[in-house]
Amino acid sequence: MKTYGYLRLSTNEDKQQNSFEIQKKHISSEYPIDTFFEDTLSGSTDFDKRPAWLKLMSVIQPLDEIIVHRMDRLSRDTLNFLVVEKALKQRQVSLKFIDGVSGNSPMEQMVRTILSAVGQMERSMISTRVKQTMELMKSEGKFLGGLPPYGYSEDNGYLVKNTSEQEVISLMQQFRDSGMSYNKIATELNDRETPTRSGSAWKSMQVSRALKYI
Repeated sequence: MKTYGYLRLSTNEDKQQNSFEIQKKHISSEYPIDTFFEDTLSGSTDFDKRPAWLKLMSVIQPLDEIIVHRMDRLSRDTLNFLVVEKALKQRQVSLKFIDGVSGNSPMEQMVRTILSAVGQMERSMISTRVKQTMELMKSEGKFLGGLPPYGYSEDNGYLVKNTSEQEVISLMQQFRDSGMSYNKIATELNDRETPTRSGSAWKSMQVSRALKYI
């Protein structure tokens, strides 16, 4: 019998709070681990698209154990969680959590299902609030961070029109109204030696993207 540790970290998470090192520390304090498997991806990602998980499944044997720090480190999707839990049970593999309910009694399984569902609901509510806040900021003209779209510049937290880039966008729109494709518009701009913001040649995708922000 072998004991494996499964670690997951989303690319946009606070690495100080959920780092692989911290997960390893918690797991190793409770179980002697033969090998750790690390995935860096969203908790809602299907298990058949997780490289480290697939490697783990290729070596796991009946009576082996998989130890995870918390339930959300395994999955942030209730359906995915239930499917993989059932699959492991069929393979006679134990799934345990350092912070959570690990037993296999009907009551403990029900508690895990409820906790997973509640966690998913909370994340959905947070996502909805974030989207609503971003939409409000956008409607007020506030800059949301990152690189301003072509035709705009950032000024004290707000998006303002960039005069020279807006002239290029107006020219694009004239070409578009005349029936030119995005690719032909890009070619025309390049023939006129009209550079992009980075100074490179125009491509059809860049033209399409710029025209979305008129």
